[in-house]
Amino acid sequence: MDTEKIISKLTYKPGWEFGLGHRAGYDTLVIHATVPHSVTLEPVTFSIKRVIPKMIILDQEQFLSWVEDMLAEAEIHEMREFFRYDGVLVDDPHKTI
Repeated sequence: MDTEKIISKLTYKPGWEFGLGHRAGYDTLVIHATVPHSVTLEPVTFSIKRVIPKMIILDQEQFLSWVEDMLAEAEIHEMREFFRYDGVLVDDPHKTI
């Protein structure tokens, strides 16, 4: 499977980009996304970098399913930043415990 070629064909929402990176000898999926800040609504950019599990790099269908999981993880984080009850975050993803 040509991971770089597959990643080059991925698209999602406007402001989201995909790339292939490398970390400690492993290929990584890199997602750059521009989203509204949950307080100011000004655009902010973040990056997600995840090592691509070797067990899925041979199968395109499994790889695409794994990318969907990474997108779902990002969206859940964003939901937690915006979801409020009576003006207060219900589940702050940046809260330190």
